[in-house]
Amino acid sequence: MALLKGEGGDAGLEFDKEAEFMRRATRYRDMAASLQRAGEAYAKAGDMDAAGLRFYRASRSWQGLGETLNALKTMERALAVIGSEDEPGWGPEMSALFSEIKATPVAGTPPEKLE
Repeated sequence: MALLKGEGGDAGLEFDKEAEFMRRATRYRDMAASLQRAGEAYAKAGDMDAAGLRFYRASRSWQGLGETLNALKTMERALAVIGSEDEPGWGPEMSALFSEIKATPVAGTPPEKLE
């Protein structure tokens, strides 16, 4: 409802709460999706630091779940929001996760494309 009213920050906070609830319930796919929604809400509110952190956490969660395509899509969104993986506030963590995701084989990828 907060998103419909244009209150991205409030919506982001609610999605953060939802993500924590899902984490405690060990519903990690739902947690990652909630973090992703929080990132979108914070981006809509103009809080790019908060948005980038949520996208990073969602991407890391997707990668941990073996959902490489979701991790890559979320990382691409994070980079679109923060501008670059070389951003001083994100630096090594963002770059390392992006490298890990890009190095992960995806089902259906021809073997010659994996190298």
